[in-house]
Amino acid sequence: MKIKSNLLSFFHNGVDKSKEVNPYGVEYSITMLAADHFDIGFSKPINQIFVEMKTLNTNSLVVSVQKWNGSAWVNINILDETNGFTKSGFIYFDEDDRTSKYNHNGIDQYWL
Repeated sequence: MKIKSNLLSFFHNGVDKSKEVNPYGVEYSITMLAADHFDIGFSKPINQIFVEMKTLNTNSLVVSVQKWNGSAWVNINILDETNGFTKSGFIYFDEDDRTSKYNHNGIDQYWL
C-alpha cells in the first residue's frame, strides 16, 4: 500500500516506520490483518488520504479512523473508497472531524 499526503510520521503496530517516508508518500508492503493499526502523523490537519494498493487485498477489512480531539482519541466518520483496502482510493474524513495537534511518541503533529 502507498499512502499519499503531508505525511511525516508513520507507525505500524507501534513500530516507527517513518524512515520509509518520502515527499511523495510512504510505500509499505504488508499482509494486512484485522488487528493491524497505523499511527499516521501529518504536518497540518487533513481531510483525506489516498491509499494506492499495488497488490489488492482479497479480504475486505473494516477501516476505522480515530483522531485526537484535544483530550481523547475518538472515532471519526469516514468515506472509504478503498472498500476495506481491496482497491486503491481515497479515504475521506468529515470536515467537522479534523484532528488536533498531539505529542505522540515524542512527535508533535496531527495524528490519525
